[in-house]
Amino acid sequence: MDGKTRRIYDGEDMKQYTKELFDLLHGSDQLLMADLYTIKLVNGTVLRYTNADMELTWGGNRYTLGPLLERTSTRVVLGLEVDTVDLTLTALGDGILLEGLPFIHAVAAGALDGASIDIDRAFLSDWRAPVVGTVNLFSGRVSTVPEIRRSSAKLELRSALELLDTKIPPVKYEAGCNRTEYSAGCGANKQAMTVAGSVTAASANGGYLQSGMTQAQGWFDMGGLTFTSGRNAGLTRTVKSYGNGLFRFALQLPYPPQAGDAFKVYPGCPKTKEACKDKFKNVIHFRGYPFVPPAEMAT
Repeated sequence: MDGKTRRIYDGEDMKQYTKELFDLLHGSDQLLMADLYTIKLVNGTVLRYTNADMELTWGGNRYTLGPLLERTSTRVVLGLEVDTVDLTLTALGDGILLEGLPFIHAVAAGALDGASIDIDRAFLSDWRAPVVGTVNLFSGRVSTVPEIRRSSAKLELRSALELLDTKIPPVKYEAGCNRTEYSAGCGANKQAMTVAGSVTAASANGGYLQSGMTQAQGWFDMGGLTFTSGRNAGLTRTVKSYGNGLFRFALQLPYPPQAGDAFKVYPGCPKTKEACKDKFKNVIHFRGYPFVPPAEMAT
């Protein structure tokens, strides 16, 4: 403890807060509060929103007025119990974007699947004054998206304790490889597998593009395509299917690609021994068990 921070002890939960927040909580007649939401997508993108009526800054980060955020209560209990929070996001119109698409459209396409979310309570003495301090209320991830409407989406958040439900041993005997593609265990070289290309034609809605690529049918399926020029520069999309130079995407692009737009793309892996051997020349790292019989046949 550095003398500038203290801890609130509540059962088995230790919540850290600053001395300034301690003084505000115990010595001020006026106390204002707002929630700060930090959302980290699986691709590494970090979004920061607040449910206040104005933007707030804390820890050098700016929390903006994105979609309207409404959540159920959080709680602290003794022992190990998975905490759940229902979070409803409402975005009216198409002005609020996520990954370049209207917010609810992107949520429906899976942009928030598996994202991690931190909810912090911010304390202020006055709306015109800086945030005095915060206390973390919830840390977890998006478990499911049980409801999507025209202008809103409901997310079910579950705390990281859910990961303790992982079955032991962690290695499953299944036909497909259980390694993460291009990870250290996989050993495949992502940079070496990445090639450059350019758009020759595209759909009006940004759902596909045509290129001069000549790789075999399905070569880039489940891979990633990143634009390096044009209005979509910097955006990455998962390749839903590829064939004869035509790329179809799992998530629509915000802007229709134009002829001449450059991109780089790497192939995905179907997790089969044949693909590991013939496509990636990496069968030595294959970690699947294609000859294990299914449960229905095992005796």
